[in-house]
Amino acid sequence: MAGVASRRAGDELIREGRVSVDGAIETSPGRRVDPESNEVKLDGRSLRIEQRRIYVLVNKPTGCVVTAADPQGRKTVLDLVPKLPARVFPVGRLDLNSTGLVLLTNDGEVAERLGHPRYEIERVYRAKVSGSVSTELLERLERGVTLDDGPARALRARTVKRNQGSTVIELRVGEGRFHLVRRLMDAIGHPVRRLTRVSMGPLSLGALPLGEARPLTMSEARSLRRALGL
Repeated sequence: MAGVASRRAGDELIREGRVSVDGAIETSPGRRVDPESNEVKLDGRSLRIEQRRIYVLVNKPTGCVVTAADPQGRKTVLDLVPKLPARVFPVGRLDLNSTGLVLLTNDGEVAERLGHPRYEIERVYRAKVSGSVSTELLERLERGVTLDDGPARALRARTVKRNQGSTVIELRVGEGRFHLVRRLMDAIGHPVRRLTRVSMGPLSLGALPLGEARPLTMSEARSLRRALGL
């Protein structure tokens, strides 16, 4: 939160003896400090935590990119929120033509847990796909298919609604691999026409309108960190 390093890199700085607390070198990463009453220094320079943790839930529309800045000048998810008191970054990539849940935060620990594949955070998507998808094909998705970057599977796949010439399905996946849902559906011959992420880990869109954003309540923020083991 002081903008120096990630938690893991911070542990190494402490073990190297580069961090002091109230004038004494501290080599145990487990030491708890109160930034309001303890003076923490790195290489003799005082560290100050000037930011509070910020969490903003966004329902991304199509045509909006999930990045803090776009060199092509396209609208980004940060353009959907008013000016915030600290710099935030988006968590949970969605392609240009997909909609749904994205988290904006300055909490690096939460971002790592939600975004890194090793934590296997569940994501739920609603997809409108071409054609009528059979139960057998949905079961095949749950068993797993081979993509160009290796095997992949849906934790669960179910039909939500059948239309003339299309099917709305819900897919639960345990990773955020690039274009995963679209590639899973291509693999069984039913390309995605429309895709929305409705939840990610403990976060859910709920009734948040498309293109709108809202801050998490303090209770939601605490629940989020707790659910991620923080």
